[in-house]
Amino acid sequence: MAILQATLYRGTAPTSNGTLYAVPNGQEAVVTNIVVTNTTTATLSATISLDGVTIIDESPVSGNDVIVFDIKQVIASEEIIEGFASSSGLNFHISGVEIS
Repeated sequence: MAILQATLYRGTAPTSNGTLYAVPNGQEAVVTNIVVTNTTTATLSATISLDGVTIIDESPVSGNDVIVFDIKQVIASEEIIEGFASSSGLNFHISGVEIS
């Protein structure tokens, strides 16, 4: 069994629901940390789900602020992480481990 630290997603948050990461076939992943960064002066919100189950639901992020979610959630082979922002200006950084 190999366990590798991984960046599961790092980039601009889409403004409509989209797939951020898909667990490769035959592997599992553990999401360990989600950082949401607001690069605007307005309050924006973030929504993230793990295989269809919302874990962050329209969470507000103040202008020029960062929120950190320290979690430990397993997602199985071929399951997905989805998410979106209420408007342009949020960045998502999702870290974890991949287990093969």
